[in-house]
Amino acid sequence: MTVLTQNLLWAGLFLFRGAFAQAIPSPFPSPQLLAAASGAIMIKLEPPEQGRGKLTLRWKIASANPLGYIAIERATTTDGPYESLAVIRMDNQLGSFLDEQPIKGKSVYRIKWLTEGGYTHYSRPVQTVLAGDLSYRFYPNPVDNMLIIRAEERMEMVITDNQGKPRFTLPVQPGLQTLDVSSLEKGFYLLTLTQRETGRVITEKLVKN
Repeated sequence: MTVLTQNLLWAGLFLFRGAFAQAIPSPFPSPQLLAAASGAIMIKLEPPEQGRGKLTLRWKIASANPLGYIAIERATTTDGPYESLAVIRMDNQLGSFLDEQPIKGKSVYRIKWLTEGGYTHYSRPVQTVLAGDLSYRFYPNPVDNMLIIRAEERMEMVITDNQGKPRFTLPVQPGLQTLDVSSLEKGFYLLTLTQRETGRVITEKLVKN
């Protein structure tokens, strides 16, 4: 075999390999597709309507092919764990979801998009704090020695005298707690409860026998 014949054979082999490689589609999306999809979900929370206590979540998929499924997920912290509230079939770029029973206090929402190609993308998390009624009770009032506090959520309690000086500070946990107030002098005091998540404050009058 002459040198010219060998060179022609090698050239033909390289041309065949190049055409074969171009004919087989890559199993991975192109860098342009990944760049578009990774930041493709824009999400926002609308303020709850007065008196309704419901939250509306809206999103937009900035992609020419928004087909697939959207899962609406919720948690109490950014790190999760997240629970799935609903799964919606997407056939356009815009979508919305109404959370009719949002969590009182801090909530974190995110959108998970499962594309038709089988790729999963997440929106950035958005959070809100929904104030709820403070559910608590303290007794007896007037009190002699032991004050009983019953609460359904975490709160901070401060008892101050009529000069505004704090006399007791107590982190209140859900459930039943007692506080020995026998060291307080007889008179009137202010008992202040602060909801940790929302910062909501309620002040009550306490009488020490």
